[in-house]
Amino acid sequence: MTVAVLTIAVAAPPSPSSSPCFSSSSSLCSHRYICEGIIINLVVGHYHPKILKALTEQAEKLTLRSRAFYNDRFPPFAEHLTSMLGYDMVLPMNTGAEGVETALKLARKWGYEKKRIPKDEAIIVSCCGYFHGRTLAVISMSCDNEATRGFGPLLPGHLKVILVMQKALKEFLKWEILVASSNSLAKKKIGVLIDFILVIIPLNGYLKAVRDLCTRYNVLMIADEIQTGLARTGKMLACDWEEVRPDVVVRK
Repeated sequence: MTVAVLTIAVAAPPSPSSSPCFSSSSSLCSHRYICEGIIINLVVGHYHPKILKALTEQAEKLTLRSRAFYNDRFPPFAEHLTSMLGYDMVLPMNTGAEGVETALKLARKWGYEKKRIPKDEAIIVSCCGYFHGRTLAVISMSCDNEATRGFGPLLPGHLKVILVMQKALKEFLKWEILVASSNSLAKKKIGVLIDFILVIIPLNGYLKAVRDLCTRYNVLMIADEIQTGLARTGKMLACDWEEVRPDVVVRK
């Protein structure tokens, strides 16, 4: 009898043990860790000795502490991460979906307090065909009927753009015409533009065009780089390939 809730189809046998690069299953077969971490979680392998050592040493001191209390490990971590990526501040979360949710909250807060968008009129612009998580706010950006079926009503304030990547730049540039032709939309409605690049490679110039539009119309650009990871594309951030700096980066 299965008592655990299954949220995805189980495609691989269970993994009771593993080595740094392989996971051993009950059927005595091994598979590379890239197949097991839901794409992104186990990019350092299974119990990498350095990771295991750090976890063990920390577990002997303190496992978890509320942000209401000072933690002597967090300041050096935050300083290292922000200096490495060239950003001013960092807010660590527990999961990728929680990171995206927090980015949405930040965007709305920024829109209302900084851009002075009228109350409850902020809009999140996102692109179809991407995966950001399974929480209610996150699937409200999804165009996947299977991901949203049975969970309505979805959160309001989302504008989803269907983009075929081969035509991404051309399609996105239409937004410049749309925003320029609608004074209300340009000045009041659009509070944030989510450009989630994930693992689909956009046309050259696409990210730069997004950045230019966001700058021109005072729109917050947020890049979900969870699946592209840290230096996983050959540069520290995937946006670095076009020398684009999003206002906010969500990564894991």
